Amino acid sequence: MAKKEKFTCPGYSSTQIVKKGRRKNKFGKIQRYECKSCGKSFSLRELKGRVYPAKLIMEAVSLFNKGYSMSEAVKQTRKRFKTKVSKSAVDSWIKEFKNICTYWRIRGKGLKLFSPEKVIFRKTFFHQIPYKFQYHQAKVKMFIKDYFSGLARYLKGIPKECPDEMFLAGKARGSRMKIDFPVKAERKTNYACRLAGLALAMTRNNRERHEVVQDFMLANDTATLACEVPVCLCSREAGKLSFFKDGGLDFRQGVTGHID
Repeated sequence: MAKKEKFTCPGYSSTQIVKKGRRKNKFGKIQRYECKSCGKSFSLRELKGRVYPAKLIMEAVSLFNKGYSMSEAVKQTRKRFKTKVSKSAVDSWIKEFKNICTYWRIRGKGLKLFSPEKVIFRKTFFHQIPYKFQYHQAKVKMFIKDYFSGLARYLKGIPKECPDEMFLAGKARGSRMKIDFPVKAERKTNYACRLAGLALAMTRNNRERHEVVQDFMLANDTATLACEVPVCLCSREAGKLSFFKDGGLDFRQGVTGHID
């Protein structure tokens, strides 16, 4: 029996979700859901009032922000989604979301430094599970200078110098550590929330959310420089962080992890 997929409300982060019928457009039937906590309805792959799926719209915007020309962005979108998309439609999406997808302001400068095919560097590390390390080469070159130049060298050196054996030798994983650190959660909507919200509209299920948000923000945000950056703290460094509780994990040999 297939495992039942669990969803969360995009606005309320509640898991109290029920199906609320389907709506039909030229791309097929779209399942609607309703959040029992806030009463709002939503789907997992559309933007309100849109004929085209959110994934298609956001993919076209991302292609343009990566540096592809309008014609090439339209061509690749048509090929991937096997549907007709006009230049005027893509242009209107870029203009509509430019206040959230702010990379368009420096797109021209980035294009002078790297081609669309090379602007985002990618390498997958198999550190017990696959991690897709990425960094935006144009943003790193434009923004990380002077005092922070060491960070640029670190990111550029990871593909060849990352000590894979440190992540495979059974060391304590940062994601499994218990952190005894007071955190006060407040509901707040800001620029990052709006940007992530657009990315979440592209996903079909919760399993896709993590990677889709990373890819989208890396291509369209001005502040996101890298994703899944491998890091390792030696035992001396980990011991100085008093908010770590080992939870039964042995981090005498260090702590490894990936920073989203």
